[in-house]
Amino acid sequence: MKPTAGISLEERYDVMEKIYEVLRERKIAAIIVEHDLDIVAEYSDRIIVMHEGRVLKEGGREVLEDENVRRVLIGD
Repeated sequence: MKPTAGISLEERYDVMEKIYEVLRERKIAAIIVEHDLDIVAEYSDRIIVMHEGRVLKEGGREVLEDENVRRVLIGD
């Protein structure tokens, strides 16, 4: 699922809030493909970063602070 594709920045958070609410209420998990790192950081319990078809790193929000992940994803 790519829930925020094609919608405005303001609407992204509204959409993710609703999805997050429903998932928590029903106690279900979802795999969400998202390229907006702010959305990923805000709404993910577990993050898997893939690059060239392979898992680069997985874990919690700390994954987004990993030097290799940042270099690959945003060129830092």
